[in-house]
Amino acid sequence: MTQGVTPLVSILVVTYRKHELFGRCFASLLAGTHGLDVEFVVVVNGGRLEREHRDAEAAGAIVIRPGVNLGLAGGLQAARAVARARHLLIVQEDVEVDPGWLEPLLEVFADDPSVGAVTSRVEHPNGTLQHEGWIVVRDASVVAAGDPDRPGARRAVDSGGTASLLVAADAWDAIGGPDLNLYPLWYVDVDLALGLAGAGWNVVVEPRSRARHRAHSNTSKPFRAYLSHRNRPRVVRRHAELLANRPEREETPEFVAAQLERCGREADARRTQRRATSPSGPPPTMAQLVRRARRQQRSVRLGYPLWRVRRRLGRLRRATSRGR
Repeated sequence: MTQGVTPLVSILVVTYRKHELFGRCFASLLAGTHGLDVEFVVVVNGGRLEREHRDAEAAGAIVIRPGVNLGLAGGLQAARAVARARHLLIVQEDVEVDPGWLEPLLEVFADDPSVGAVTSRVEHPNGTLQHEGWIVVRDASVVAAGDPDRPGARRAVDSGGTASLLVAADAWDAIGGPDLNLYPLWYVDVDLALGLAGAGWNVVVEPRSRARHRAHSNTSKPFRAYLSHRNRPRVVRRHAELLANRPEREETPEFVAAQLERCGREADARRTQRRATSPSGPPPTMAQLVRRARRQQRSVRLGYPLWRVRRRLGRLRRATSRGR
């Protein structure tokens, strides 16, 4: 885009270690936004700049290297601090897109001013469905929505994930963006979506937009379980009022259909309500983000092995009890 001209979309990518995947992601973003008024902001969490990051910088991206792992939320906050557009597009480093994926997302905002965020239909690299948005149940866990055989219609959902999520900058600023306490990742998307809903904004899925996502490319299954143990209770506490009337988790088609109907009713109600648009407060500075990230890194480095030991002890106790 022309220097000095405010872009329509700022594309925010937070990358950590998966340099080859980031390179493929960024190449697809360049091809997918050719001729469109966008800017790229890339946050390289931890480590040094690799060839893929320098290639992105040479292609015009703003590349930020904080020197520590800010986590997903911290990286997005750092990217937001320099992003200039009215729309902020979160894309994960292990996502690839095709030309024509962005325009349907933008159409949603033009059609419905109540929308604070819109997600793509997210598929696995082989083309099978990952989700068309998420249903968030009482304990803040999620159930995937969407027909595996064909894209559905545009509709309200509880959460859109962060694989390919376009957020209105006004809505982002009104809730303060992602919660920095959800470190280093996991439940950032759920918290963001519930925060938007609490501020009167809707979250929808537009399945005409498709993105391919290599899910969990940066984390192991035990570490994800630890992060769920660490972060999910905070989301439940922060959004207790909103989650209080949600059902317990089920994974049947009938359950998903009923919850999508609920999402639609709640979205209709929010369209008649006043939405928060004023910034919730000053954004964090880079120095604040770095200090917080260093504290959180120490907490996770201590907490993860302790949690694994406690989990193993719990399994041993249960096995012993069953054997008596």
